[in-house]
Amino acid sequence: MVKSGLGCWILLLFMAT
Repeated sequence: MVKSGLGCWILLLFMAT
Protein backbone atom coordinates (compact mmCIF):
# COMPACT_ATOMS: atom_id res chain seq x y z
CA MET A 1 0.00 0.00 0.00
CA VAL A 2 2.74 2.44 0.98
CA LYS A 3 4.82 1.54 -2.08
CA SER A 4 1.81 2.04 -4.36
CA GLY A 5 1.12 5.46 -2.83
CA LEU A 6 4.75 6.50 -3.18
CA GLY A 7 4.84 5.41 -6.81
CA CYS A 8 1.68 7.43 -7.52
CA TRP A 9 3.20 10.51 -5.90
CA ILE A 10 6.44 10.15 -7.86
CA LEU A 11 4.50 9.78 -11.10
CA LEU A 12 2.47 12.90 -10.29
CA LEU A 13 5.64 14.84 -9.50
CA PHE A 14 7.27 13.71 -12.75
CA MET A 15 4.18 14.75 -14.74
CA ALA A 16 4.03 18.10 -12.94
CA THR A 17 7.67 18.88 -13.79
